Amino acid sequence: MEVEVPPPTPPVTYVRAAILARRFRLDAREVMRILKAFGSGPEAMGMEEFRCAMCRVFDVGEVRKDTLDSAFEAAGCGSGIDVERLLAWYVQNMFTEVNALKASPDQVANDDRVSELAKRHQCRVCTVDRAQFQFQRFDQDRSGDIDFEEFQELVPKLLHTPSSGDVGERRIRTLFGEADTDKNGSVDFPEFTAWYLQYVNPEGPNSNAAKSGAVDAFHGSHYPSIQRRMFEGVQQPQRRRSL
Repeated sequence: MEVEVPPPTPPVTYVRAAILARRFRLDAREVMRILKAFGSGPEAMGMEEFRCAMCRVFDVGEVRKDTLDSAFEAAGCGSGIDVERLLAWYVQNMFTEVNALKASPDQVANDDRVSELAKRHQCRVCTVDRAQFQFQRFDQDRSGDIDFEEFQELVPKLLHTPSSGDVGERRIRTLFGEADTDKNGSVDFPEFTAWYLQYVNPEGPNSNAAKSGAVDAFHGSHYPSIQRRMFEGVQQPQRRRSL
C-alpha cells in the first residue's frame, strides 16, 4: 500500500512573510528580504548593525543619515526591533525615502526640483510632472531649454489649435517673451512650469486658464475686449435672474 507523503511544511519565516505581505499590501519577496536582513526580533540592534541591514535590503552602499535615523526610531531598534513597525515605516515612506535610496543621484535631484516647484506654485507634484513631460517632449535637442522654434511648435499643440499659422507668430513671440522671464532667449524648466500653469493647466491659483479656459486665456493676453470680459467675470458675481 502506497503511503501518501504530506507536503513539506513551509518554514515559519515564509509563512510570516506571506501574512505580513498581505497585511501591508507588499510583495512577499520584498517582506522576506526585510525579515532576513533584520531577523524576526525582538533582539536589540545597534545603529551600525541596522545601517548594514538597510544597505542589504536596498542593495546600496550607503543610506542617508536622516533616513536611517527615521527608520531606526520607527523600528524601536534600541530596545528591540519591531519588524511590523519597520514595515509600517516602509509603506509610509516607500515613495520618498525608500525610492530615494534606489534612485540615481540625478533622479533624486530632479524629484527635489519638481517638489520645490510644486510648493512654489501651490499645486500638486503630478501637475509639475505633466509640465515636465511636455517640456521634455518639445525640448527636441535635449539642451535643457526651449528656444523660440521649439516654443513655436508647442504652443498650438498645447492650446489645441491646428497650426502655428492659426495662432500667429506675433502672438507666439508675445507669449515667448512672457515665459522667458530672464530674457536670455530661451525658456528653462522653471520658467516653462510657470507659463504652463498660467495658460495650459487650470490648477494654479493665479491661472487665467482656471478662470476662462486655456484658449480664452491665451487670446485674452492680446485682446482688450477679452481681457475686460475676463476681469469683469472674476470681479463681479453672476447675477441671478428673478422669477
